[in-house]
Amino acid sequence: MAFETMPAQMLNVYGPATFPQLKDEEVWKHLNTPQKTGAIYMTEYCASDVERRGIAVNRWQHSQLLFCKYQRQQSVKDHNKFVLAPTVFDELYKEIDRIQPSLEYCLAPKKTFEKKDGAASLRTAGVSSMEVAAPQKDPGELDRHGKILYDWVKKENPSRIRMLQNYQACGGLSVVASVHHRATRCFMYCGNSVHTPHSPEVSLSAFQECIKARHAAGSRGMEQDQNVEGKDFA
Repeated sequence: MAFETMPAQMLNVYGPATFPQLKDEEVWKHLNTPQKTGAIYMTEYCASDVERRGIAVNRWQHSQLLFCKYQRQQSVKDHNKFVLAPTVFDELYKEIDRIQPSLEYCLAPKKTFEKKDGAASLRTAGVSSMEVAAPQKDPGELDRHGKILYDWVKKENPSRIRMLQNYQACGGLSVVASVHHRATRCFMYCGNSVHTPHSPEVSLSAFQECIKARHAAGSRGMEQDQNVEGKDFA
């Protein structure tokens, strides 16, 4: 089955992931390692079949296009202008102007899915909802735009988009931290809504009790996590 879930698999829920510090050859070796789930590799890039490789390329194009579109949101653009040097800011948006048309042209139509509920709805809402034009694309134009994207990925070509992605990603830590922070805020304001609807908020004292209860439990019954120097923070 064609699933491209590599980003989720490479997240480390306890801190920054290791892959940013590894060489491409090392990362590729691990991507090709069979998974405990039964999958024979982590990404369709590892397949020899061109159609399966195309699935991975399309998912990559989709994520890059979403990233470029996100940077164009006015609030994000204002933030970038505040934190980036003027020269870097101009170079970033010139690169987005140059690359985005090729991403849009090369992106194949997405599959249609029914509206999701629960955890799935939290992943698919917002900027990720994107309609892709379905008309037949010209093979020559696909090749032209494909070359633009291929040259863009080359390591010898500097990229402000790539710089910003690596800076914001923090080895995946920014995603993990922001997800946990949002869940904690929801917990504080809505944590009791299922149990005691008349009093949905979690009080300061109840929050403090959670912290002390976890300390009181110590490491009893906790399974060690090999990725955190033998310690588990669950």
